[in-house]
Amino acid sequence: MDNKITKSRSVITGVVGFLLGGILGNFATYLIVISGFVGWILGFLPEDQSLVRLWFAIVLAFVTVGVGGAVTGVFNGWALNRIDTGGDRRHLIVGAGYAFGVSQGILIIPMLLLISLIALYNNGSKAQPQSFVLLFGLFGLIYGLIIGLILALLTVNFKRMWGVLLAFVFGYMLGGILLGLFLWRADLLSSGSIPLRAILRLFFMSLLANIPAGALVGLAYHRLAEKRSQSGAAELMPGRIQQGIVIGISLVVLVIVAVFIQNVEGFLTVNTAATATQLTSETVGVHWTPASSIPVNAQSEVLSPPEISSNTNDIVSVAWSQELENG
Repeated sequence: MDNKITKSRSVITGVVGFLLGGILGNFATYLIVISGFVGWILGFLPEDQSLVRLWFAIVLAFVTVGVGGAVTGVFNGWALNRIDTGGDRRHLIVGAGYAFGVSQGILIIPMLLLISLIALYNNGSKAQPQSFVLLFGLFGLIYGLIIGLILALLTVNFKRMWGVLLAFVFGYMLGGILLGLFLWRADLLSSGSIPLRAILRLFFMSLLANIPAGALVGLAYHRLAEKRSQSGAAELMPGRIQQGIVIGISLVVLVIVAVFIQNVEGFLTVNTAATATQLTSETVGVHWTPASSIPVNAQSEVLSPPEISSNTNDIVSVAWSQELENG
């Protein structure tokens, strides 16, 4: 290990790297949104399939957020490699990009929707900071758990992975609590329209979650660098079984998601009705009988028009009412 890499330097590198990674990831997401790429993809779908277009717009929104998370992860992995210089750079950068991309793509949009619902219906949270602390702390815990588990399995062996996992979990949980406190004080989740200044404040506040995570993860990889200098780089390398677990689970999830998207797309596809193929009947021996006259007395007033009915034996009856004159 490089003697110049101290604990304080590792903490600073982790914090700065995670903050810059968050900024670059959000900027990448913004560029995809304004580029019109999503609209270009939707242009390949038929105009009359509005439900299918809506479904694919939702899927592309998750993919867009995931791509932004991957950009964040790639830069974060590069920063971690600056701390753990003896680690495998490719594993760190690719693993971090994959971990952040998957976690952010899956969780961010549902989290934002849940936050919006809470802001709309839970007005009491403005006077209760603990609700913000618990909510965002839980979000951070889940987010850090997924990222930490994937990245630890891809970059370090099973014995040493728990320090990395705990650093991500506690780092993002503390970051979520910090973000919740700032949002409660800023009152940015109040009902009504949110001005641009509040949106910018919310954007920069969202980066606060990266500060504790960057610091703790930086320390975790600093310890890995120390262990690596003592026992050698090969001693901490992840085993093929670990990498196989991540790849296998990823492929299974990918197949499940692809099948789910295909089934939903088929269910939402509108098929034009065609009576020629939907209503089929066979007619045999149908013919008209000779016309018969109804003995209506033309000189009397008909009180009701004739009504025709038939019974189960195909006997047709005609009934009407008429006033008859005597004599």
